[in-house]
Amino acid sequence: MMDGWSVAPDQVVGVLAAVDREGEPLEAMVIAASDLLARKADLVAGGRSVLSDAWSDFLDLRSLIPGKAIDVIASSAQAIVEGTTAIAAGDDEMAAEWQAKNSQSFVDGWGSM
Repeated sequence: MMDGWSVAPDQVVGVLAAVDREGEPLEAMVIAASDLLARKADLVAGGRSVLSDAWSDFLDLRSLIPGKAIDVIASSAQAIVEGTTAIAAGDDEMAAEWQAKNSQSFVDGWGSM
């Protein structure tokens, strides 16, 4: 339909699956940042943690970026799912209303449905 309110849930699922696949590098970045952060203990020398603390601060700032991108993508995907569900439910509701108002259209010549 060209009324702007019709969606194809199967196509929406396909788009979301593609977004999920394309998001895998972001997930890998978050994991890599966590792995690098875990190695900060290697930077403690003679009880001094200046390098370790600096490394931790550096990675904390950089690991926020892919994490925030993942949050934005996940929120957008959730909104798409909710919108698709609402439109599909609305389509079903409108169809039921039309059928109730036009039930005579479905009655055959013998008065039965």
